Amino acid sequence: MSAIRVVVVDDSSLCRAVLREILERDGDIEVVGEAADGAEARTEILRLRPQLATVDIEMPGTDGLTAIGRIMAETPLSILVVTGRGAEERSHTLFEAVRRGALDLFPKPSPGRPEEARALRALVRRLAAVPVVRHLPTRSTRPAPVDVALEGKGRIRVIGIGASAGGPAAVAEVLSGLPRDTPACVAVVQHLLPGFARPFADFLRHHSALDVRLVEQEVPSRPGTVFVAPDDRHLVAGPGDRFMPIDAPPESGHRPAVDVLFHSLAKIHGSAAAGVVLSGMGDDGTRGLAAIARAGGLTLAQGEEGCAVYGMPKAAVERGAASRALPVGEIAGVLEGATRGKPTGP
Repeated sequence: MSAIRVVVVDDSSLCRAVLREILERDGDIEVVGEAADGAEARTEILRLRPQLATVDIEMPGTDGLTAIGRIMAETPLSILVVTGRGAEERSHTLFEAVRRGALDLFPKPSPGRPEEARALRALVRRLAAVPVVRHLPTRSTRPAPVDVALEGKGRIRVIGIGASAGGPAAVAEVLSGLPRDTPACVAVVQHLLPGFARPFADFLRHHSALDVRLVEQEVPSRPGTVFVAPDDRHLVAGPGDRFMPIDAPPESGHRPAVDVLFHSLAKIHGSAAAGVVLSGMGDDGTRGLAAIARAGGLTLAQGEEGCAVYGMPKAAVERGAASRALPVGEIAGVLEGATRGKPTGP
């Protein structure tokens, strides 16, 4: 089996050397090229055609954000942002990189922390196998509400959204289409490494008219509010229209897990709940989405076209958990229609 071909992009020659040593340690990953800025990265990627690039964001000349946008429009490949500064300091920049096409974020491994190096190699292996899509610049417009068939059910009062790799951009797009007066609340589980939950919530605030809150303790639910799962804890709905973080064990290797949130929504809110599965690897969310469907709620998945990683949505569709698969740009309109109790649909 041939080695995974990687280009490392960082303005620091020392950081490039460290990443090369870490990535090539097990022999199944080969660093075929290096670049010190975004312009050089674009040239090397066009020349070498690697499966994946690790990219730092802040570099002289053409920075990482600009490079990612150009690369994903011209010669798309799996991109992993490897950042050396605290996520808190660069929240919008980091997740803007994901919005432009990067699949995931990872902090630069610390010296003497072999577990971080192993985790980086494992993530590179997973991301290198992901088919990627071309990203072209688009102007965001809020979709009109879409009528949906509710089959006699009442209005949707709570929306659960789950995503993984490539998901932050899709989550932001869905939320950007929901108006401030949305008569439902939204709960979001996004697979992230510890330390990125608060920056993710900050990123969503830039793209949503709704009130975005990171759930670090039990809170009452409110219409027009987005509740984001915290670092390394599950997010669940509780009695009395509340959300809370819990320390239950990981489910299918994830904490927070989409399935845990969705199962709680099915149990607490039943037919008043909607579940949405967006871009991501694996099948987290499928079982919980099926529980929402059995409870009479609305279940949606992102369609394959334009989906950064068509893994989680594909699993939900193929196993019958999602009643409809839609382009990400249409999901907000369907949800808004459901929250306002529209009686008819396609």
